[in-house]
Amino acid sequence: MEETLIVIAYAQTGLGHLRVANALFGTAPHYLKPVLFRSPEQTSTILHRLTSIHPLLRKVLERSQNGWAEDLVSKMYLQVTKFGQGHIYREMKTLLNSRIMPVRHMVIVCTHFGLAHQLARMKSQFEEREQAKLTIVVCMTDDSPQKLWYVVGADCLVVPSSKTKKTLESYAKHNRLPKLQIEVSPYPLSREFSEEMSLSQLKKRVSQLTLESEAPIHVSIPVSGAAVGLSFTQSLVRKLTKAQPRFRFTIISREAPYTHTFLRNMNRKPGVTIASAVDEREVVALYETAVQKTLFGFEITKPSEQAFKALLCPTHQGGTILLLTEPVGRQEYDNLDFLARHGLMPTPEEHQKLFSLNREELTPALWRAIRLPTNPTQASSFIQWCFKSHIFSEMLACRSTPSEWDQHADEMGWNGAEKFWELVEFLTKKDS
Repeated sequence: MEETLIVIAYAQTGLGHLRVANALFGTAPHYLKPVLFRSPEQTSTILHRLTSIHPLLRKVLERSQNGWAEDLVSKMYLQVTKFGQGHIYREMKTLLNSRIMPVRHMVIVCTHFGLAHQLARMKSQFEEREQAKLTIVVCMTDDSPQKLWYVVGADCLVVPSSKTKKTLESYAKHNRLPKLQIEVSPYPLSREFSEEMSLSQLKKRVSQLTLESEAPIHVSIPVSGAAVGLSFTQSLVRKLTKAQPRFRFTIISREAPYTHTFLRNMNRKPGVTIASAVDEREVVALYETAVQKTLFGFEITKPSEQAFKALLCPTHQGGTILLLTEPVGRQEYDNLDFLARHGLMPTPEEHQKLFSLNREELTPALWRAIRLPTNPTQASSFIQWCFKSHIFSEMLACRSTPSEWDQHADEMGWNGAEKFWELVEFLTKKDS
């Protein structure tokens, strides 16, 4: 009897690719029995951190993600990935031969374009030599139609929105690239986040967002893989604690040389709990455990893949109010655009009014996320004003569920991971 082997492959570039891989792994039907594979490639990891924390390199990064510079960088990146292709081939062959039952079909789900390109280039050779069908499914980790996500040779690309799909299709047509099957599906989230709260739990969340309440305000702060904005976070926590003693912070971070001083300083502050680990997979697990154990009212986070928790409802365990910090890179601006055009956060014009502490024509505030000013002092004052203006309590009424008449209903909902596997199973049966 032959079997199909499902491999979920992720890169070490930040924690986002792992979070998506983890969400897919946790929601996969039990009979698929997927295995996780981490790409050994380190170049992207180093570049990701340097371009995220260094102001000059950050500007270079953002310019390289658009126009002619994006074309140049994309070509250079694809050339670099060729060097590790032989190693990836051997790793896939080892996985293939490690199974007790003979494998004649490998389905590899990639959450990073670099690994996907490597696999696509070796696909024909692998199938011929190893006598096994290879199906490559690419899952985008941002709603950002950057050209590197168009993986020629992949069997399917799963994207979070029709806008991204159309942009990538237009890019391929303009450059006469082979047609790639592109499917739209809601962003995959961990199953634990969408657990419905009890009535007593919901009352606790409401009390956290009410100014007149004396209940502790629990705030989660997941530190990004590149550890961006640590000084902002440290200053904001200090100012919020001074302004309102109700605040309690849980910081989830990777232990690394560049986070050591930050974690040591934050650990000394009252009302702050640290959850940290050296291993990146353990960091992701720590975050999910924290969400299950603590009923958070807010989360302070970058508009990375974390922003897609706005697809949850406030009645869900992970449906915290998202306070989004300064975006880094084109993909985070694109994620903000996704939230704004779906009414999950204020538009840029509405944000301008909010930042000037003006609520005119903004009632009720039915959003799931809101941006913070880039200055920590102003951010602290803004949060206090949102409490007094009842913006946060009104945000609890947001229901991020798609309506039947919504032409973009396929982009909404918190069950994106489950829908992803339905698509994979369809592809698997089609290719068998």
